[in-house]
Amino acid sequence: MLTTIALLAVALVSLTAPALGADFNASDEASLNTAITGVNGAGADTHTITITADINLSASTPQLNNSAATEIIINGNGFTVDGQDISGVRPFEIAADTTVAINALTISGGGNPVGGGGGINNLGTLTLSNSTVSGNSATFGGGIYNISVDSTVTLSNSTVSGNSADNGGGIFNINGTVILSNSTVSGNSASFSGGGINNLGTLTLSNSIIADQTSGADCVNIGSGSSITSNGYNLDSDGTCSLSGTGDISNGMADLQPLALNAPGTTATHALGVNSDALDAIPVVNGSCNDSGITTDQRGVIRPQGTHCDIGAFEVRVCPSFPVNVATEDELNFAIGCYNALTVAGSYTINMTQDIDLTASTPAINNAIAGVELELDGQGFTVDGQDISDVRPFTIAFGTVAINDLTISGGNATFGGGIDNRGTLTLTN
Repeated sequence: MLTTIALLAVALVSLTAPALGADFNASDEASLNTAITGVNGAGADTHTITITADINLSASTPQLNNSAATEIIINGNGFTVDGQDISGVRPFEIAADTTVAINALTISGGGNPVGGGGGINNLGTLTLSNSTVSGNSATFGGGIYNISVDSTVTLSNSTVSGNSADNGGGIFNINGTVILSNSTVSGNSASFSGGGINNLGTLTLSNSIIADQTSGADCVNIGSGSSITSNGYNLDSDGTCSLSGTGDISNGMADLQPLALNAPGTTATHALGVNSDALDAIPVVNGSCNDSGITTDQRGVIRPQGTHCDIGAFEVRVCPSFPVNVATEDELNFAIGCYNALTVAGSYTINMTQDIDLTASTPAINNAIAGVELELDGQGFTVDGQDISDVRPFTIAFGTVAINDLTISGGNATFGGGIDNRGTLTLTN
């Protein structure tokens, strides 16, 4: 009798216990495929795949397919899933009724797979954040193919660049919904229609740049049932995106710089040049850019830098007033760059507020303006090159620099492992 009661209790617990989220790490093609298969077979919960290294594919990954799951999250951590331009290889495909969120991932090298979508083929619900889709190709939707009346792609703080297709070089949307917020679509090409976006569904744009495609129009809107809606503060470069919302800039000058890994980002972005119409074009409403809720850019840089936000995925950083406190490698590098740009004579201080481990050499200190001097106040902390080859903590190309109360270690360079000085340097404590 007791045994029967115990078995019944176990059965009831099994029936009523909530499903548990499945978590997987992926560091290579095999473990990524295993992770996708694992989340496909998991129950009704949120499941996570964490990318821990760049992954080169030799074949398409399995379709992400779990209609029972609340959401499948792929945390990219700045790594890349690369199809290596192999014919028929697509990094990701998302099934109908499946919800996926991809963050901080580069998706590249998709090679003209069957069915469209060189980088991503979506029939479900996809949110792409802080990510880059680049260097993919397909007949339809070189970067992304959104192909169902029930499918939705939302891009937030993301970049679609350098993709190619016959139709929809960057994005091809047929019957579905595509939403762009604070994103950049540029440098894509189409041999027939829509270098940037080919839309046969519903396209909504907010705070985004669609500009400077390699070939084909920024936007092509086809069919009586298709629409482009602007929520304001968008920019195109050829007037094809039907921009008429508040703050929209049609036929604008984007002045986008080449796709690059711009600090402190882990995914590539198009920086804005000094002549860009996108600079400081978005008002701050309720603490965010045009009340979007977005307070950083794709790289994690705080928005706004100043009183207004920039259009697109990239926010231009504004140098702070000196003295400047730095706690990270990126903050140190940025502070040195800001010092180098100073033109008014005076003594300027960079204060270390914690130990900093370097992954690359800091920029050369090279302000040659008469009377401009730099003090690096270490406050007892350490800048460490970690014995990485060709990493030197400090280079003083010219100018006057004083370094105080700082430990400089772990440099590994041919000349001047810790400091290469060609200016006037004073070391104390």
